[in-house]
Amino acid sequence: MGAGFQVRALLRQGVIAWVSPDQPAAKPFLVDANIFPGNSGGPVLFLPTGIDPQGHMLTGGSVKFLGLVSQTRTQSTLIATSKSQPQQSLPLNFLGIGVIEPAQRVRELVLTPPPD
Repeated sequence: MGAGFQVRALLRQGVIAWVSPDQPAAKPFLVDANIFPGNSGGPVLFLPTGIDPQGHMLTGGSVKFLGLVSQTRTQSTLIATSKSQPQQSLPLNFLGIGVIEPAQRVRELVLTPPPD
């Protein structure tokens, strides 16, 4: 950790876990990719991959900007400790699920002039 860690790019592989059935390109979607607090604002990219008939991994094609990480999902657990203090919350578990603002919305925000 520390300052030297902050200047390196970090890449994680993940899968799209959910998209809006009504407007998949316009509403936030979920990605399962070990996303943690602090990843907010990071880009989510799509790199085409596949496997050839011999079983070799192939990568290539155009990288596509899918959106920006806007939130992470967490889960806290309540446990019973005693009758005088019936419940205590354990630390949050980071689920690795990220909420992604789609590229279309990011572009709209960037291109919208500020109010006068």
